[in-house]
This record gives sequence, structure tokens and C-alpha cells, in this order.
Amino acid sequence: MSQPALQVWFDPVCPWCFIGYSRLYRARTAIGARPVTIDWRPFQLSPNVSSQGVPRDAYFAEKFGGADRAAAAWARVSAAGTADGVVIAFDNMPVEPNTLNAHRAVRYAKASGHDFAFVGGLFVGHFQRGQNIGSIDTLAGIANEVGMKSAELHTFLKSTDDVEATQEEALRSRQLGINSVPSYGLGDHLISAEQAIKLF
Repeated sequence: MSQPALQVWFDPVCPWCFIGYSRLYRARTAIGARPVTIDWRPFQLSPNVSSQGVPRDAYFAEKFGGADRAAAAWARVSAAGTADGVVIAFDNMPVEPNTLNAHRAVRYAKASGHDFAFVGGLFVGHFQRGQNIGSIDTLAGIANEVGMKSAELHTFLKSTDDVEATQEEALRSRQLGINSVPSYGLGDHLISAEQAIKLF
């Protein structure tokens, strides 16, 4: 009897999600022949950001109550990433994007089995390259890098297909009591990050 898929609620603009992804990647790579199915579940930390994105420094200065407080928070996260082998280049990230299209793209990538690689591409694009992962052109470029048909993804994202379903799923995550990411679930139960890693 196969075990249920590991559910991972995430947002590609969440640095802790990037660190969590890195840990899953290492665990997944280590086991080789015993893959664990992952269902990437959408969660939006900033759902009200415009579709074009907003200037990141100003956005987080307001959110944290000042530029110094925001810088201190990011320094702590950057140190945690470095300790885990994850490079997070906060100084190279001019835009805080709206991630709805990124989540739609992950759902689209799952059909061809590219979702794990695509999620990794989102993190690299946002946290290391400073790309606006709310941009359809950027998402199509990441798709191309992981072996997807980028033109097809571009056409899909330009449509309204799956918009409502993705928004509804993101809303359900909060109704389940999830208010921070990454969060992990197995079957009907939420589990810890350590329990998630042990599945691999």
C-alpha cells in the first residue's frame, strides 16, 4: 500500500520555504530509488501585492516598522540560510511580486512531472537572481530551464485558466489553520519539518 503524498504549503517568496526546499532536495536526492510524492500547495504571504509587484525595500520597511528592523530580520534569515548551505541575496531582490501566477505555474508543471524542479527554479530566480517571479515572461523562462514547454506555459498563464481554483486552494490553506509556511501535511494531519524529512 503506497503512502499518501507529502503536502507542502509554501510561497516562493518565503525564504524559510527556500531553506525547507533545500532540505527536501537533499533528502530526496539521497534516497534515489524510493521517491516520495510531493503535492505543492499554494499559500500567499502577500496576496494583495499588485500583479506587477512592488518595490521590495519600501514594502518591507512598512511591514516591519522601519528599514532597520527589516534589515535585521533579513540578516537573521540570511545567516540561517548560509548555515544550511542556501545563498539568499536579499540585496539583489528589487521587487516583491504577487505569486498567484507562480503558484498556477507550479500546478501546471505537475502534469508533466516538472513541479519539483520548477519550484526550485522559482526560489533561485527570486532569492539569487533577483527576478520578478510574478512576471509571466520570467516564469516561462524558468520553465524552459527545467525542460518544460515554455511557450505552452506562457499561453496558459496569459489565460484565466486555473486562476479561481488556485485562489480557492490558497484560501483553504488558511481555513485549515495554516498561517505560516513552510507547513507540511500527510493525509489529514499536519506534521513537522523533521517528520517530513524522515519520509524520504
